[in-house]
Amino acid sequence: MFECAFIYVAPGCDPAKQRAEIPSSEINLNVVGCSTYAQAVEVAKELVAKGCTALELCAGFGNKGIAMIQEAVGPDIAVGAIKFDFHPAFGFKSGDAMFDKKPLPPCGVEGASCDTCPKHDFCPTRKAAMGEYIPPEVEYDLKNWMKTIK
Repeated sequence: MFECAFIYVAPGCDPAKQRAEIPSSEINLNVVGCSTYAQAVEVAKELVAKGCTALELCAGFGNKGIAMIQEAVGPDIAVGAIKFDFHPAFGFKSGDAMFDKKPLPPCGVEGASCDTCPKHDFCPTRKAAMGEYIPPEVEYDLKNWMKTIK
């Protein structure tokens, strides 16, 4: 039996929930959705431990994401990818820009990280650190803006 997997990455996916196994007489296909590259790396390792010898990655994976998976599973596992680096479902951004998130400096919200901050999706500091475009006409007073979080 050929054990293989398709891993996709999209905002809001939970690998525990977005998961299916599609068996046939010759192939057992595992399908798993992840919301970050870090989750995808862990899922890839898990699937290889299960016996998968081939992993196909969705077009949401940019070049960095593909490399992260290959490095995590090693050279003996076939890693392929559907490829267009500027994904139409992600506003024509690369998965690298969306899912290869770097740790961000604290922005001053007591007891919150960027991931747990209630203003996460609207934070201009986070958007700038992630390389998201902020129009020059958008001005804000970060200190006063942070007060609105509490």
